[in-house]
Amino acid sequence: MTDTMAKARGSPWKTSIDSSGGVRRDRVSGPEEFQKSVLFPTGDSPSVKEKHVEPEMLDHVPTKRQSHILYKGFMSGIHAISPVIHPPTILKLYNSFWDWYDYSSYSGDSCPDPSFIPLLYAIWYGGSVTISIRTIKAEFNVSSRSALSKTFNDEVTRWLTKISFPRSPSLQGLAAYLLVQTILSKEEEPLTSSLFISLAMRVAQTMGLHRDPAKFGIKPYEAEYRRRIWWHIVHMDGVVAMSSGLPPLVSDENFWDVRDASEVKDTLLGTPEAEKYEELVASGMRPPDNPDDPTLCGGPSMVNVYYLSARGKYVMARAVRRILKIQLGTKPVTRRDMEELRSNLLDLQLKLNSIINRIPVIENYQPSSSANNRSLSFSVSPVEMRTSDMELPGEGPGRCTEQYHSPVLVSFHKWARILLSLFIDKVSAPNIDI
Repeated sequence: MTDTMAKARGSPWKTSIDSSGGVRRDRVSGPEEFQKSVLFPTGDSPSVKEKHVEPEMLDHVPTKRQSHILYKGFMSGIHAISPVIHPPTILKLYNSFWDWYDYSSYSGDSCPDPSFIPLLYAIWYGGSVTISIRTIKAEFNVSSRSALSKTFNDEVTRWLTKISFPRSPSLQGLAAYLLVQTILSKEEEPLTSSLFISLAMRVAQTMGLHRDPAKFGIKPYEAEYRRRIWWHIVHMDGVVAMSSGLPPLVSDENFWDVRDASEVKDTLLGTPEAEKYEELVASGMRPPDNPDDPTLCGGPSMVNVYYLSARGKYVMARAVRRILKIQLGTKPVTRRDMEELRSNLLDLQLKLNSIINRIPVIENYQPSSSANNRSLSFSVSPVEMRTSDMELPGEGPGRCTEQYHSPVLVSFHKWARILLSLFIDKVSAPNIDI
């Protein structure tokens, strides 16, 4: 499909997918291949960071219409589960990229932020593994999901090398690396998925992400971005530790002091209302808000269900470290250890249940058939894109800044409750004799 808003630079998108390398690309890179490419790049030395980027240097860039589809798919399907980024910040960078990519051939300006390019490809990659196969075939003219996702995966690796990651780390580069590796990781193969945790941990420490940003006068939205990255690493470290039976890398809290990630909506971060809300909740002077009804946008709640669900995962990660410290330690387990273990388990169950009870569930929700058709096929023309489902957050008459796909959000509420309930089952110990 032709997109009049995007320019054809180099080979057209469909041609690049169906080219002679199509058979090779019909295979998703594994975590080992990705790790080798980032840690041991071939070709030119990446010791000098890529500072001047021209549009012609970018390969396999989708049209703007296709990009919007992938962007919204990423936000609904990847960011909802693994909230690593700060969406308003990313949306600004995303729009700046398209302004530059559309018009730089006339102005001659270089890319405003080269470190964003691997993250953009990671967003496209994340969207490619979440959107429906029907949409993939209708909009991208490829035969399989892997043919689409492999291309973006390769570009993430190439651009991480170009911006000298991990030699010259940045928030965008680390976020891109974490997102791709998280998607590729498999809990049933913990050892093959664990290498990226150690690298991400060291890069994060090099960037100072192990210290709470509030102590250093960092702006609220960037501070939350940094906390999300750190807590995602801590969470994935706990997942790998539980799956492999190996000690977690992040075990001693004497070396880091990052406070819990916020539940507050992205659009409210740093506002006086949000700061007052968090102060009152922390002091026990008001109960925390429940997330808004998933069928409505712009409700009165101060919190976002994505970040409430993520808090449950981070509570689990913190408890898992304490439990594994007892189970995997070299000293004999004592009665006091067993008492501490029971206390940790009961406290974890209480906290997870309180989070579950805050997530509203909409029973018997039936989205309209027109909404279903639009969400599946995106059949509108490029001309209609600005006044239809292709609008980005904050655009259009409704100006919805927090939601993306309501049918998906309704399902997410149910999924989040189930996931947190499974966490409780996973750590439940009905009889611990002490």
